[in-house]
Amino acid sequence: QEWNDAVVQLQHAGQLTRVGLDFSAEQRMSILSQLIQESKQVMGEKLLHVIREKEHMFEHLENIKRYVLLSKGDFVRIFIDLADEDLSVPVESYSEYTLQGHVEKALQTCGAVDIGDRGLLDNIKVQRVQEHQYTAATDIGWNVFGLGYALAREDSPAAVLLDPASMNTYGEISSILWSMKRAEHISGLTWHRLDAISRDLNRLRSMEREYGIDAASIVGAVPLLMRYLHALRAEISQFVNTLQSHIVYRVIEPAWKKMLSDMMVAKDLDGLLESHAAALKKISKGTFTDRKKTKSVTSDSNESRATLRAALGAAMDVHIPVENLSATVGDTVDAHCRHLAKVRESERLGIWNEDEVRQSPPSISEETVEEIKRSAVQLYGIFSRHRDMFFANLPASMKKTSVDEFVPYIRDCNCSQYELLLGKENAKDASSDFLIWSIWGKSK
Repeated sequence: QEWNDAVVQLQHAGQLTRVGLDFSAEQRMSILSQLIQESKQVMGEKLLHVIREKEHMFEHLENIKRYVLLSKGDFVRIFIDLADEDLSVPVESYSEYTLQGHVEKALQTCGAVDIGDRGLLDNIKVQRVQEHQYTAATDIGWNVFGLGYALAREDSPAAVLLDPASMNTYGEISSILWSMKRAEHISGLTWHRLDAISRDLNRLRSMEREYGIDAASIVGAVPLLMRYLHALRAEISQFVNTLQSHIVYRVIEPAWKKMLSDMMVAKDLDGLLESHAAALKKISKGTFTDRKKTKSVTSDSNESRATLRAALGAAMDVHIPVENLSATVGDTVDAHCRHLAKVRESERLGIWNEDEVRQSPPSISEETVEEIKRSAVQLYGIFSRHRDMFFANLPASMKKTSVDEFVPYIRDCNCSQYELLLGKENAKDASSDFLIWSIWGKSK
């Protein structure tokens, strides 16, 4: 009916054309131009109305923002818990079918859809993002995973706005956002693991009060290593969190708000398309996924994206030395608990097996602490190198406006963990390398 009404409004075009036969060539061209403009305006207004009202354009855009640009936090957390194992495998083992099942389960669990409602489940699709190159250390499913948005009908008028090119761009943005979310998730898990190690050490201290054992000699330099690992995790976490905050509050939210405002007052379809294209371009640039034709800019953007992925990959490896320390401390504390329980049982029964009771479990060796320390220092070196390369490879246009927005601060160079890990002679130099680029300042 909408299209029929538009056609009725254009019926006068035939009358004008017939009358125009009596006019000069110049007049006929003028009339034809007028008819084309009127036709474009009338059909554009009708198509705009159909896309806005009949095709629920704003509802589609809200779903994209929530589940493709990841503004719905509970969906993100549930999906990571469900899919982390399947996405931590090499790219060759990547299964879109399995991941689509995880997406649907996460949508249902977070209350986004009702059971039996296929609407949103059919819209949110797993999208494999093709990057130009990988390194062996980061060639896993997470690096090519993204979410896209598919309309129920390919011939829907809304496809004019949400075309395949736009959907590919959304998929690339989604992929880099998922990497940041996973790094944040792993940082949180690492904190919980460090907290578990602290509880194990407290168990050992309680046994010291009860049985008189020397807890300090058993754990050795573990407390100092713990402080270093806490500092390392905090620095990596701050990098990831401030980067996310910049992208969400300085890039996505302002661009999205302006896009919706412009769409509300758009007079025709061109205005609608221009608003969406401008917002998508800004978000793509702010997430380092844009690809411009200018060779130098494209190179900067690709390098920024590659070094950011490498830095996030190193940030996600922070759990490795923490897991190793957790296993070492946990096994040692459990062994001493079993030994002391055996001693207590022998005392209760009045049976003294000297060989068994006196043979206490070994302490945590210096070699073990040194090995974990070395892996943590190496991990920080990899992370800091890629982080600094990321800042150095920011696009030239961003450097001009953002050079004052990265505010570093230096940790106290007298911290004992630096002396423990690198020696007193290297502690000052090492601590000066611990830069936290903490604030992406106010946009100019």
